[in-house]
Amino acid sequence: MTRARTVVFGASHWHVPLCAAAIAAVHVVVGVSDDDPARVRELAELWGCPVDTDWRRLLDLPDVELAYVFGPHDRMAEVCLALIARRIPFVVEKPLGTSLGELQEVRRAAEEARVPATVPLIQRGGPVDNWLAKAGRPIYQRLSFLAGPPERYDRNGNPWMLDRDRAGGGCLANLGPHFVDLFLQRSGNTTATISATLSSAMHAGTVDDHATLVLTTPDRREAIVEVGYAFPHSKLKRYCSYSSAGDAGFAAIESDGSASYTALDGRTERAVFDVDSDPLYDPFVRQVARTLGDGFRGLPSLGELEDVMRIIWHAYETEREGSSEKDDAMAKHSIDAVAKAAGVHRSTVSRAFSRPQAVKAETRDHILRVAQELGYTMNPLAQALSLKTSTFVPLIVPNVTNPFFAELADAMTQAAGDRGYQLVLCVTNGDAAQTAGYLTAMQALYAPFGIVAPSTRVDLDALASFDFGQRVVVIDRVDEHATVPSVTVDNRRGIELAFEHLRGLGHRRIGYVSGISGSHTAHERMDAYRDLADGDPVVLDSGADSEAGERAAAHFVAMTNRPTAIIAANDMTAFGVVSALAAEGLRVPEDVSVIGFDGLSLGGRFNPALTTIRQPIADMGSIAMDLAEKKAADGSVEHVVLQPELLVRASTAGLLA
Repeated sequence: MTRARTVVFGASHWHVPLCAAAIAAVHVVVGVSDDDPARVRELAELWGCPVDTDWRRLLDLPDVELAYVFGPHDRMAEVCLALIARRIPFVVEKPLGTSLGELQEVRRAAEEARVPATVPLIQRGGPVDNWLAKAGRPIYQRLSFLAGPPERYDRNGNPWMLDRDRAGGGCLANLGPHFVDLFLQRSGNTTATISATLSSAMHAGTVDDHATLVLTTPDRREAIVEVGYAFPHSKLKRYCSYSSAGDAGFAAIESDGSASYTALDGRTERAVFDVDSDPLYDPFVRQVARTLGDGFRGLPSLGELEDVMRIIWHAYETEREGSSEKDDAMAKHSIDAVAKAAGVHRSTVSRAFSRPQAVKAETRDHILRVAQELGYTMNPLAQALSLKTSTFVPLIVPNVTNPFFAELADAMTQAAGDRGYQLVLCVTNGDAAQTAGYLTAMQALYAPFGIVAPSTRVDLDALASFDFGQRVVVIDRVDEHATVPSVTVDNRRGIELAFEHLRGLGHRRIGYVSGISGSHTAHERMDAYRDLADGDPVVLDSGADSEAGERAAAHFVAMTNRPTAIIAANDMTAFGVVSALAAEGLRVPEDVSVIGFDGLSLGGRFNPALTTIRQPIADMGSIAMDLAEKKAADGSVEHVVLQPELLVRASTAGLLA
């Protein structure tokens, strides 16, 4: 058997590791694509091939004989059509797209071009299928498969699975095809009428986490298919249970692999086997290799997948239609309905409830009267979950002990309220996992966008791994090619202003203390200081914690050739420097001048009042909101850099003669 030159699209899909060893054994992989190369580096090393972030470039590799199509469902049809245009046979994961129309387009194109294609419906012909077949052609069948919670897709690098627009659906679209296929194949049917119940009540996400289908074939055979993301995260991975009553008896299988078959004559057979479906991907890949030259004869076809997905996509349509009456009834209770009836903007309605003092009494009374007539009460959480939209806007900050973040939160609360939003303050304590948790939670609550004010360098790849992360604005400098908007201050200009002020007072040897963590802001301020220090940088402390000011002061006291002025990278560090120097008997500014960077209002009440480089904190909050709304409206990404200003107070002075 010749090993086909093969490409793999979307290799961070969670099923790819289950196929990896077999792919290495029976194919020659010449290219892999994925949006996140780091996630598939080990696979690429196993296969000895390069990784590309642009899947289209794999199409230009020479002599490609086979392709595996994984990755986000909303991209599958485009990839498959491109392969068909190049006459490349392919294996594609179910559900092949986010609608029946996409699948039908691919199936028709493949048939017209005579390009072989197959689908890993791996339960077919597996241990479960073969045992249930002992009961004969099913008359009544029950198939239950409950996998782990949906957040596992965040953990395994596939957060798009939790976005209905990208995945097409939830557990029914993902798990259901295997079991609908088993029933159709064993019952000898290609169609069935259905009743369906879909729910996301357990995890309150945008996709269904539990679904029940009742299928009835034209010859009145019946199956109940239950799938879900309802099993806890554990080593057991899943719960499953299957039974089939057919014309040859009754067969059943439990989650622990115990199986029984009772024939029509009462004879009972028992067995125990592995019901884990993960090992079934390896033999499927090997069968792909054996049948490639024969058009994947005997393997599931696109036409058979279409039979399955017609039923499943119809279940989603039925569910949406069933909820439309409920949506219509709720529409009159929405904030937009009140705004329209009252003849005001939705933000005015929001303020009338959340900040009534900010609305003229006459307007407020009118809005409240209209709301009462419509039966509207403001319960943001309930509305978010029922209408799948909300006014919650998270502000994710590392802490609120630093007054900078407290002032930012205050400014953004005002900016959010003015636009009809409600700010949700999320404190991470510098923990990246906390940030990820907040992003997931806000996505589940249908937040329109979020604001991240980082204490460490923003990991844009991490943000991109969350669908909600693409709706975030960063208050920090990011690369100009970043896909998230940002607003920051011109840090270099701020340090320049500090040097200009101090040198104007006669200072030539100027020290520096950081006190902020490894964000772009921290690096830019430190780099600017080193550039402007005239070849004589005196970094008293480069730490990123609240004790940096005290350490810097201790370093200063121990020096014989001390600088005459100190620039602190933020106001809180400057406060620490001044206090620690005072404890050593040194006076500011008589013995040494100190200048901060932030412009906190607290600095004006400090003793001595702190000279500082003021950031326009209120403007940053307002502009961040504007950038988020603009990206949500038209997809545009802007990076705004604001200008700082010098605020002279009492902590700096000229050198004594």
